[in-house]
Amino acid sequence: MLNQAASRWEKCRELQWHERRILVGAVLLLPTVEVAIRVFGYRRTHKWIWRFVRAGGSPRDPAVVVSRVARLVGVAAHHGIYRANCLRQALVTSWMLARRGVETKLVIGVRKDRDGFAAHAWVEYQGEIIIGGKDSTALYQQIFSHDPCGSGSEVDSISASGSLGCCAGDVDL
Repeated sequence: MLNQAASRWEKCRELQWHERRILVGAVLLLPTVEVAIRVFGYRRTHKWIWRFVRAGGSPRDPAVVVSRVARLVGVAAHHGIYRANCLRQALVTSWMLARRGVETKLVIGVRKDRDGFAAHAWVEYQGEIIIGGKDSTALYQQIFSHDPCGSGSEVDSISASGSLGCCAGDVDL
């Protein structure tokens, strides 16, 4: 256990300062989003978080930024103080990239299988899934998508209410 913690610390020390900033931001934002969704629901949390996206230019190499943010949000979700499910990871990833001027699409899909009903969330960049599993579009039927950098918000089009089983927990929509 101690060796594992030391190894993680060494990996963290190897990150560049701007990568550490992304990682710390994700480590803090994931549990914040969790609490907000549990208290206020997805719609209000979504509207609230997007108030903090400012208009700005796009990065010189958006593909590098996308890869870096997606990877570090995944690290924060699996090794941080809070083990975030797919919806929380997708929301934080999409928001962090929007703040950096990168257009993404947050997608929520559902499926019914022998175990019942399941929901999943992922983020796409230029048609490629960057967080949430490469086979998500094949496994889940899309019921909602949102392009936070695009014109208008589709968040009001969510018609579901209540709770959906999403990967590793319940998701209030």
